[in-house]
Amino acid sequence: MGRASTPPDGTVLQQTRYGKAVVSPLRQGTDDARAALLNRVAATAAICVFLLMGTDLLMIAVGENRSLVRAVMAACSLGIVAVAVVFRRTLVSAARVEPFLAALVALVCASVLWSVNGGNTTARLPTFLTCTLLGMMTGRMLSLRSLVYLLASLGTLVALLSLAAVAVFPDARGLPPWDNTWRGVFGHKNGLGAACAFALPFTIYAAVVAEGLRRRFYALGTIGLLVLLFASESRTAQLITGIALLNLGIAMAFRQLQFSWSTITAIVFAATLLSMPLIISSGLAQTLFDIMGREPTLSGRLPLWKVVWPWIEQRPVLGYGYAAFWEPDSYRIRQITGHPSAQWEVYYSHNGALETLLDVGVVGLSLLLAAYARAFWAILCLLRRCPYAHDLAPIMIFLISFLLANITEASALQREDIIWIIFVAVVVRLQTLQSAGQADRLRLQPGYPPERPALLRHHADSAHPDANVR
Repeated sequence: MGRASTPPDGTVLQQTRYGKAVVSPLRQGTDDARAALLNRVAATAAICVFLLMGTDLLMIAVGENRSLVRAVMAACSLGIVAVAVVFRRTLVSAARVEPFLAALVALVCASVLWSVNGGNTTARLPTFLTCTLLGMMTGRMLSLRSLVYLLASLGTLVALLSLAAVAVFPDARGLPPWDNTWRGVFGHKNGLGAACAFALPFTIYAAVVAEGLRRRFYALGTIGLLVLLFASESRTAQLITGIALLNLGIAMAFRQLQFSWSTITAIVFAATLLSMPLIISSGLAQTLFDIMGREPTLSGRLPLWKVVWPWIEQRPVLGYGYAAFWEPDSYRIRQITGHPSAQWEVYYSHNGALETLLDVGVVGLSLLLAAYARAFWAILCLLRRCPYAHDLAPIMIFLISFLLANITEASALQREDIIWIIFVAVVVRLQTLQSAGQADRLRLQPGYPPERPALLRHHADSAHPDANVR
């Protein structure tokens, strides 16, 4: 049969003469039932924390009771810190597999030293850190399939909770001047639209690969997300959704050619981004804006970016410090808001790259782009070795949507933002697979596998180099 090794998670990995790993558990019965129960409890807790930390559900539900919101958020933060302390080795290993992300987090923390508003930076750092820690531990502790199911479940719950909020709370149906739009469990209609755009590829994919009640659950979530997407009237989110679902359809139709699909998609995506300035300045852009019913200024964003850019040039290397630039009563904001090009009261730049430059400068933006590029490269490498790793399709689509969404909004480095938490989890998961050299363990049979692994594995499973990563 071959030789066997015993990793610390209590499994035996048997190497056969055909080179395939056969995993056989040492402990059965009670231990398996206890582990399954622990998995479900941990997964449920993780989803609850994602919802509380990444949405405005509490603010909408309790109204003006800010003290209760702060108490619940503080409890969630303390819980995340406690888990991080217990699983500190997992956290350290996550930082090792994605050093650029770890360096970016360290830079954000260090920015308090040069912040123009040290009070703001100090007050907002803890929430940013706890959200980022949540993403890092999620990405390190979940298998790839489990992460896809978690994100699909999260999207379905966001849809159901948003529909319930719209039915019960008047504020969830929209705020002036967007009274006829829905915002669900988010602070703005664009937040709801973005959440729907990011979640739909996961719920659709999960509805295809799952079976029984789980398939119906994800199908229900897909329908709810589509309704909310149109009710939010977020044109950017609708455009991103169209691009994402087109890519997902192609990936699922040609599932035997996943590497070819991913390579062509990456090339087309890069070419589109590079040619975007030409498209915006051409007549084609005007046609697209007319179809979408939007202004060619991107609802006033282009003039705003021109006004913000000189301020970036004043402190280009390290920026103004995390969350320090947009101080309401500062001279900077008075100058920007009073500029003739500003069409509304400005509180952020509506662009992920510009916002990152304001927070941590060119150094921080370079680290963020390096982490993003490594994640994209990891997908290509994994698909080259494992052509049937279909679970990577919605992950790659998420990365594309993340970059597109940050053109007109800002999710990068945002505290209490569900999109940033998911991005961190995805990046860490991909680098875990890539760095551990476990691409062969991702190999699936042609078609969609019926098996559904446990949602949450023991942390040693993802950290051990011989672990069975799926």
